[in-house]
Amino acid sequence: MPVQSFLEGYSRIRSKEGALLGVSKFLSWRFKSPTVTGPRNRKRIDLEAVERLAVDYLKGKYDYAGDLARYAAFLARKHAPRPQKCYISSPRHLLRMNGI
Repeated sequence: MPVQSFLEGYSRIRSKEGALLGVSKFLSWRFKSPTVTGPRNRKRIDLEAVERLAVDYLKGKYDYAGDLARYAAFLARKHAPRPQKCYISSPRHLLRMNGI
């Protein structure tokens, strides 16, 4: 469970939530697959979907650096600089933790 192991490195709950959100957004963007469930005012990140996509991504043969660059460009069009930094750092750290 690469995402669960990754999140254990964070001691603060808000930091864990932010890291999970960043990884979730990246995987959702990469696979064009939603990782959030629930009605509009009660949305929750589907941890099982995030784990499944993370395993597929980490075991596959992907252009990891290219994906991060394209994801950063996508974020630049959609978000302000501060959220961009959070959303890009989490998947980058996850890749690094898994030797990529």
